[in-house]
Amino acid sequence: MIRQSFGDRLFSGVIYVLLTLLAFSTFYPFWNAAVISFNSGADTSLGGITFWPRVFTLENYEIVFNDKRILNAFGVSVLRTIAGTAASILITAVFAYGMSKNHLMGRKFYMVLCIVTMYFSGGLIPSFLLIRSMGMMNTFWVFIIPSLVSVWNMIIFRTFFKEPPAGLEESAQMDGHAATGASSSASFSRCRVP
Repeated sequence: MIRQSFGDRLFSGVIYVLLTLLAFSTFYPFWNAAVISFNSGADTSLGGITFWPRVFTLENYEIVFNDKRILNAFGVSVLRTIAGTAASILITAVFAYGMSKNHLMGRKFYMVLCIVTMYFSGGLIPSFLLIRSMGMMNTFWVFIIPSLVSVWNMIIFRTFFKEPPAGLEESAQMDGHAATGASSSASFSRCRVP
């Protein structure tokens, strides 16, 4: 074991104290919110709740879980996460695949348009007007459709799709055509009457 000097031990001690204070300042707001949730509402309004509830109660949780809107909101959150993520990945990947092809007409122009939208958005009011004009107000689709395409993710997908060499795609197309031709001729020869 290496012997540490006094300066090394002092430095380690200061680091441990600072990291402990940082961990406490990060964790304490969550702990305080949990403590307040287990305290009576009338008593909480008086203030001074720090580490432990003064008047312990589960009434707050009864009120929350008896409200049907909580379960509805939870369902919307889960469905938005699952459906929104799956749809966004699918649409972004399809868009990126098209943008990865060099023979796409106007590919550079489309890429410039994408980059511009990545840095400059229309703003809150035009986005609201667009959503209202599309009839998505107070619908579930307002969570899904506006965020279907992410330009940053499209660029990552496009880079991934451009990695295989062009010869590999041509070879796969030739093999596909050869296999399709061979299978169709084999099925045709089986169907002929002897």
